[in-house]
Amino acid sequence: MELRAVVSGLAPGRMGAERLPAAQAEIVAMRREADDGVARILTSAEAILSTSDGGKSDTHSHAIAILEACGFHDLVGQRLSKVAGILDTLEARLNRVAGCAGIVDAEEVETASERLCREQTISGPALNGPDVRQSEIDLLFD
Repeated sequence: MELRAVVSGLAPGRMGAERLPAAQAEIVAMRREADDGVARILTSAEAILSTSDGGKSDTHSHAIAILEACGFHDLVGQRLSKVAGILDTLEARLNRVAGCAGIVDAEEVETASERLCREQTISGPALNGPDVRQSEIDLLFD
């Protein structure tokens, strides 16, 4: 198979216009959701500490353990930033190769795996949907 056909099969136009930006948007959403979750955890742990008995109870030591465990958040953020950078580089290079060679996207046939992913994404979390707090959702089940 010639190189042009292989690159065309990658669908660089769709990849650069839809797929890689969608992956970037998912990363941004993951960071936003992780930031929100960790902020709520830290706020609660700090509230526990402010009402504790000066470090004499198990509650105090558990609150400290929660604060320490939230260190994962920085590591997750660093890893997500690396993945986002890789996607940016891939998008730029793929577009440059396709543009220099005058390659257009080959016609794509959706695979079963891609269809499943698309269908699951439809009912999955919205990237820029309405801001609904978990506490509001919890009220629906009470």
